[in-house]
Amino acid sequence: MSLVKVKKKIFFFFFFKQKTAYEIQISGVKSLSTPSLEQIQNSIRFETNPNLETYEAANLTSVGTSKNGGSVSFINNAKLANISFPYLATISGDLTVVNNTKLDEITGFPELKSVENMLLGGSFEKAELPKLDDVKGTINVKSTSNLTDVCKFFNGLKGKVVQGKVNCQGGLDNKTANDQNGLNKTGSSGNGGSGAGTPSYSTAAIFLGLIAGAAQLL
Repeated sequence: MSLVKVKKKIFFFFFFKQKTAYEIQISGVKSLSTPSLEQIQNSIRFETNPNLETYEAANLTSVGTSKNGGSVSFINNAKLANISFPYLATISGDLTVVNNTKLDEITGFPELKSVENMLLGGSFEKAELPKLDDVKGTINVKSTSNLTDVCKFFNGLKGKVVQGKVNCQGGLDNKTANDQNGLNKTGSSGNGGSGAGTPSYSTAAIFLGLIAGAAQLL
């Protein structure tokens, strides 16, 4: 089992050739594509990457397992402008997209059907998940922008697709819109409320299950 770290602050394209990976944590790259990756057994995390602009997982279909969970997380990436998961259908854990200043639209999950909990927060104006049909926990969506149409969609999922609560608010101040609370087991169905909780991940800052031939950059 190989161990790979991607941690170099330069313009960089990194292609994983393996179809499966255990966990991916990325820092310090500007652009990343994993075209062969089809399954992640645990989580994929992009947190506080000051130079990251794009990430594409062209053939990824699932993240996590029913036994282990597994989350997708994009948090505090100041230059991130594009996320693309065109075939991702299942996230066994949570989807968290918060405080990515340049991300105007969250539309990179067109096939996502199932997720445990969802937290979307920032300054985005548009969020679309057209295939979503199973949310076992809560949805919390908040932005500094007007979210009239976005909230109409998410509020329409209450009691049907979403087993927990739905909180969707636009026109918030920057601090409230980018707050990372309100994800896991609690939520609010009205204005002004939020729950507490943070996603769960492996504590090891490593990437397991990637093939030999991937580079370690320090």
